[in-house]
Amino acid sequence: MATLFFAREGSDLDRTTQGIQVTLSEFLKHFGDHASKHFVDPPAVNPDKKRSRYSPYTLVVLEIAKDEGEGTYAKAGYYYFPGLSPQECAATLSIDMPN
Repeated sequence: MATLFFAREGSDLDRTTQGIQVTLSEFLKHFGDHASKHFVDPPAVNPDKKRSRYSPYTLVVLEIAKDEGEGTYAKAGYYYFPGLSPQECAATLSIDMPN
């Protein structure tokens, strides 16, 4: 299992959704070819940007725990997918889009 987060730009504490458990193989089946960036700690994209807590989620981050990864995604940590929208991700994986 992996944990999927939808996030906003900035560094506010409320910038992400609560994690959504997804199977890594299902996520990678649909999005494994998308470009991604690996981080050891949760990434803050454009940390100086001030966003309202009512701003829409625009970022997709996948957390992979130690010994859960595979292939290109074998390292534990956080993978940010800059070209993937939360709306596309939620629709493809049949996940309700959080507010």
